[in-house]
Amino acid sequence: MKVIILIVAIILVTVNNSGESVREYGAVEKEALQIVMCESGGKHDVWGDLDKPYPAYGIAQFQKRTFNYFKKLAGKPELKWKNQDDQLWLLRWAIRNGYSKHWTCASVNK
Repeated sequence: MKVIILIVAIILVTVNNSGESVREYGAVEKEALQIVMCESGGKHDVWGDLDKPYPAYGIAQFQKRTFNYFKKLAGKPELKWKNQDDQLWLLRWAIRNGYSKHWTCASVNK
Protein backbone atom coordinates (compact mmCIF):
# COMPACT_ATOMS: atom_id res chain seq x y z
CA MET A 1 0.00 0.00 0.00
CA LYS A 2 2.82 2.43 0.84
CA VAL A 3 4.46 1.76 -2.52
CA ILE A 4 1.27 2.59 -4.43
CA ILE A 5 0.81 5.82 -2.49
CA LEU A 6 4.43 6.77 -3.14
CA ILE A 7 4.07 6.10 -6.88
CA VAL A 8 0.89 8.20 -7.06
CA ALA A 9 2.60 11.00 -5.11
CA ILE A 10 5.59 10.95 -7.48
CA ILE A 11 3.28 11.11 -10.50
CA LEU A 12 1.31 14.00 -9.02
CA VAL A 13 4.46 15.96 -8.17
CA THR A 14 5.88 15.32 -11.64
CA VAL A 15 2.65 16.40 -13.30
CA ASN A 16 2.35 19.50 -11.11
CA ASN A 17 5.97 20.50 -11.78
CA SER A 18 5.34 20.29 -15.51
CA GLY A 19 2.41 22.71 -15.17
CA GLU A 20 0.00 20.04 -16.39
CA SER A 21 -2.99 18.91 -14.35
CA VAL A 22 -3.61 15.22 -13.70
CA ARG A 23 -6.66 15.39 -15.96
CA GLU A 24 -4.63 16.98 -18.80
CA TYR A 25 -1.89 14.38 -18.33
CA GLY A 26 -4.45 11.57 -18.58
CA ALA A 27 -6.01 13.07 -21.70
CA VAL A 28 -2.60 13.34 -23.40
CA GLU A 29 -1.73 9.74 -22.52
CA LYS A 30 -5.12 8.51 -23.77
CA GLU A 31 -4.74 10.38 -27.07
CA ALA A 32 -1.14 9.17 -27.49
CA LEU A 33 -2.19 5.55 -26.92
CA GLN A 34 -5.07 5.89 -29.39
CA ILE A 35 -2.75 7.32 -32.05
CA VAL A 36 -0.04 4.70 -31.49
CA MET A 37 -2.44 1.77 -31.63
CA CYS A 38 -4.17 3.10 -34.74
CA GLU A 39 -1.04 4.19 -36.61
CA SER A 40 1.38 1.33 -35.85
CA GLY A 41 -0.46 -1.23 -33.76
CA GLY A 42 1.97 -0.40 -30.97
CA LYS A 43 4.96 -1.65 -32.95
CA HIS A 44 8.01 0.50 -33.58
CA ASP A 45 9.88 -1.06 -36.48
CA VAL A 46 7.15 -0.42 -39.06
CA TRP A 47 6.90 1.78 -42.13
CA GLY A 48 3.75 3.46 -43.40
CA ASP A 49 2.62 5.81 -46.14
CA LEU A 50 4.87 3.94 -48.59
CA ASP A 51 2.62 5.08 -51.42
CA LYS A 52 3.32 8.73 -50.57
CA PRO A 53 6.39 10.88 -51.27
CA TYR A 54 7.25 10.99 -47.56
CA PRO A 55 6.98 7.60 -45.83
CA ALA A 56 6.29 7.40 -42.10
CA TYR A 57 8.26 5.33 -39.62
CA GLY A 58 7.98 4.08 -36.09
CA ILE A 59 5.55 3.68 -33.24
CA ALA A 60 4.07 7.15 -33.85
CA GLN A 61 4.41 6.94 -37.65
CA PHE A 62 6.28 10.22 -38.01
CA GLN A 63 7.37 11.37 -41.43
CA LYS A 64 11.01 12.41 -41.07
CA ARG A 65 10.31 15.99 -42.11
CA THR A 66 7.46 16.34 -39.58
CA PHE A 67 9.62 14.83 -36.83
CA ASN A 68 12.43 17.25 -37.58
CA TYR A 69 10.04 20.21 -37.68
CA PHE A 70 8.41 19.28 -34.36
CA LYS A 71 11.70 18.62 -32.58
CA LYS A 72 12.86 22.09 -33.65
CA LEU A 73 9.64 23.64 -32.32
CA ALA A 74 10.05 21.66 -29.09
CA GLY A 75 13.64 22.83 -28.68
CA LYS A 76 14.92 19.23 -28.64
CA PRO A 77 17.52 18.93 -31.43
CA GLU A 78 18.93 15.77 -29.86
CA LEU A 79 15.82 13.68 -30.65
CA LYS A 80 16.28 10.91 -33.22
CA TRP A 81 13.57 9.99 -35.74
CA LYS A 82 14.11 6.23 -35.49
CA ASN A 83 14.24 6.16 -31.68
CA GLN A 84 11.04 4.82 -30.12
CA ASP A 85 11.32 6.81 -26.87
CA ASP A 86 12.00 10.00 -28.82
CA GLN A 87 8.95 9.39 -31.02
CA LEU A 88 6.73 8.86 -27.98
CA TRP A 89 8.08 11.96 -26.24
CA LEU A 90 7.56 14.09 -29.33
CA LEU A 91 4.08 12.66 -29.94
CA ARG A 92 3.06 13.66 -26.41
CA TRP A 93 4.62 17.09 -26.91
CA ALA A 94 2.71 17.49 -30.18
CA ILE A 95 -0.60 16.55 -28.54
CA ARG A 96 -0.03 18.96 -25.62
CA ASN A 97 0.79 21.75 -28.06
CA GLY A 98 -2.15 21.33 -30.44
CA TYR A 99 -0.47 19.43 -33.28
CA SER A 100 -2.38 16.14 -33.04
CA LYS A 101 -4.17 16.98 -36.30
CA HIS A 102 -1.02 15.78 -38.08
CA TRP A 103 -2.08 12.17 -37.39
CA THR A 104 -5.11 10.86 -39.28
CA CYS A 105 -5.86 8.65 -36.27
CA ALA A 106 -6.13 11.57 -33.84
CA SER A 107 -9.53 12.15 -32.26
CA VAL A 108 -9.51 15.74 -33.57
CA ASN A 109 -9.69 14.33 -37.12
CA LYS A 110 -12.62 11.99 -36.48
